Amino acid sequence: VLGRRTAAQRQAEARWGKDASPNAEWVFDVPCPSLPDAADDCATTVDELASYQAKLWEWKTKINAYAGYRLDLRKTNLQGTDLSDLILSGAKLQEARIEGANLFRVRMKGATLTQAWLEGATLWQARLEGVRLRQAWMQGADISDSRMEGADLFNARMEGAILFCARLEGANLRQARMQGANLWSARLEGANLKDASFVGATLRNIDCSWVGYSPDQITSTFGDASVILPKGVTPQSPDWPAHWPKFELNEFDTEWRKWQASPDTYTPPDPPK
Repeated sequence: VLGRRTAAQRQAEARWGKDASPNAEWVFDVPCPSLPDAADDCATTVDELASYQAKLWEWKTKINAYAGYRLDLRKTNLQGTDLSDLILSGAKLQEARIEGANLFRVRMKGATLTQAWLEGATLWQARLEGVRLRQAWMQGADISDSRMEGADLFNARMEGAILFCARLEGANLRQARMQGANLWSARLEGANLKDASFVGATLRNIDCSWVGYSPDQITSTFGDASVILPKGVTPQSPDWPAHWPKFELNEFDTEWRKWQASPDTYTPPDPPK
C-alpha cells in the first residue's frame, strides 16, 4: 500500500488535515540543496559553505513547516522487512523497530525516527535529508552513499556504522556516538560535531577543513595523508597526529586494524621507497 502511493496521492496527503492548506504542495519532492564537489586541489571556500548553509536552512524550514498528513508508523515492528525504494518522506517513525531492515534507496526526507532502532539496517543510497534521528540506535548500520544533509543525529548511537561516501553536510552530530565508524569519503562540511565520540573511527579521502573537529577527536581516529585537516595541518606539520601515516596507504584497512588492536604501541609504517 505504501509503495503504490502515486504523486497525486502524495499531493492529496499534503492538503489533508485541519492544519493543511487546500493549495499546499507535498514539499518532500523539493530537492535538498547540495554542496558542490570541490576539485581535487581546491577545498570548499568560506563563501560556498555559507551559501550552502543558508540554502539548507531555508529548505529545512520549509520541510518542518509542512502541515499535511504524515504516515504514522510510530512503534511499529519493521524488523528485517524490505522497505527498499519506498517513499516514507515525512513519516512518523518514532520508536519504530527497524533492525536488519533493507532500506536501500528508501526516501525518508524530513521523517522523524527519534529513538528508532536501526541496528544492522541497510540504508545504502537512502535519501534521508533533514531526517530526525535523535537518540536513534544505528549501531553497525550500513549508511553508505546515503544523502543525510541537514539530518539531526543528536546523541545517536552509530558505533561501527559504515558511512562510506555518506553526505552529512550541515548535519547535527552533537554527542553522537560513532566509535569505530567508517567515514571514508564522507562529506561533513558544516556539520556540528560538538562532544561527538569518534574513538577508533577511520577517516580516509575526506575533507575536514571546514569540519569542527577538536584535536582530541582527530587523535582518537585513524587516517592518512588522504585526509585534509583543519587549519592547514599537513603531514609535515608538528600537529599531524603521531599515529597517522604521512602518506596515502595502500593497505589502509590492515593498518587501521593494527592501530585499533594496540593504539598505545602502534607505529605507522614508513613511506614506500
